[in-house]
Amino acid sequence: MMKKMMFLAALLMSFAATAPLFADNNEKELKEPFAVYKFPAKDIKKVTVSTAGGSIRVNGDATGEAVVEVWVRPSSGRKKLSKKEIKKLLDEYYTLSVKSVAGELHAEAGHASGTKGTLSNGLSISFHLSVPQKVASKLSTSGGSIHIRNLTGKEELNTSGGSLHIEDVNGTVTGRTSGGSIHLSGSQGIIDLATSGGSIHAENSQGQLNLKTAGGSLRLSGLRGNIDAATSGGSIHLSGLTGTVKANTSGGSVHADHVDGALITGTSGGSMKLTGISGNLEARTTGGSMNVQMTLVSEYVRLSNSGNISLSLPGDTGYTLKIQGDRIETEAIKNFQGTFESKYIDGTLNGGGAEISVKSSQRVKLTFE
Repeated sequence: MMKKMMFLAALLMSFAATAPLFADNNEKELKEPFAVYKFPAKDIKKVTVSTAGGSIRVNGDATGEAVVEVWVRPSSGRKKLSKKEIKKLLDEYYTLSVKSVAGELHAEAGHASGTKGTLSNGLSISFHLSVPQKVASKLSTSGGSIHIRNLTGKEELNTSGGSLHIEDVNGTVTGRTSGGSIHLSGSQGIIDLATSGGSIHAENSQGQLNLKTAGGSLRLSGLRGNIDAATSGGSIHLSGLTGTVKANTSGGSVHADHVDGALITGTSGGSMKLTGISGNLEARTTGGSMNVQMTLVSEYVRLSNSGNISLSLPGDTGYTLKIQGDRIETEAIKNFQGTFESKYIDGTLNGGGAEISVKSSQRVKLTFE
C-alpha cells in the first residue's frame, strides 16, 4: 500500500480552513511548531485527537479561529533532525491528518500501514489545539501526556504512559492513564479519573469526583461534593474538603485536616491523623496508631483499630458512648449513666446524643475539649 502523509491543503473545499502554515523554524530547538492549521471557531463542536507517541494539549480559548499546531521531534535518544529530514520521515513512515468535517475537528498521527516505529525513523508527534470553550473532546495518545484547560462539555482522555492535567473544566470528564500522574484543578461536574501507577493531586474542584490509583499517593485539597478516592498502595492527604468523602488505601497512612460533612476512610497498614473533622466520621486501620480530633459531631463517630486510638471530642455535649479497648484512659466524666470500666464504657453522657463507637485491641485515650 502506498505510504502517505495527509495534509489539509487538498481539502479546502467546504472545510473553510486555510492551508497549513509551515513556519521557517529551528526544529532542533522546537521553538515553533512544524505546521499550523486554522479553522473558523464557530464551526467546531467536537474535537478528536490521537497520536502514537506525542502529547496533546487542548485549550478552550479560541474566539475567531480554532488553531491546531503540530509539533514534531525525534524520539528519545535520536539525534536532532532538520525540518527537511523530519518531513522526509513523515512522508515515508507516518500518516498525519488535520481536518474539520461537519463541526468535528480531527487531528490524527500514526504509523503508515505496513510500517512501525524504529530507532532510525522514530518521531514524537504532538498536537496543541486552541478551540472554543464549549466543545466535547476525545483525546488519546500511546505515550505522552494530555492537558486540557478551560473546556465545557464531555471530555474523554486516554494515555498509555503519560500524565493527565485537567484545569478549569466544567462537564463530564473521564480520564485514564496506565502509568502517569493525574492533576485536577479548578474544575466541576462528574469527573472520573484513574491511573494504574501514578499519584493523584486534586484541588479547588467540586461535583461527583471519582479518583483512583493502583499505586500512587492521593493529595486532595479544597474539594466539595461527593468524593470517592482510593489507592492500592500510597498515602492519603486530605485538606479543606466539604461533602461526603470516601478515602481508602491498602497500604499507606491517612492525614486529614478540616473535613466538613461525612468522612469514611480506612487503611490496611498505616497510621491515621485526622484533625478538624466536623460532621460524621467512620475510620478504620489494622496496622498503625489513630489520632482523631473532632470539632463537631453530627450523628456518629465510629473508630476501629488494632493499635492505639486517641479521640478528642467537643465538651459539654451529649453522647451515646460505646468504648472498648485493652485499656481506656479518660478524665473524670460527669453526668454519665451506664457501665464504666477500665476496658469498657457503655452508656450516655449528658443525656445522650451522637453515637461514639470506638474499638481497639490496645489503648484508647478519650478526651473532651
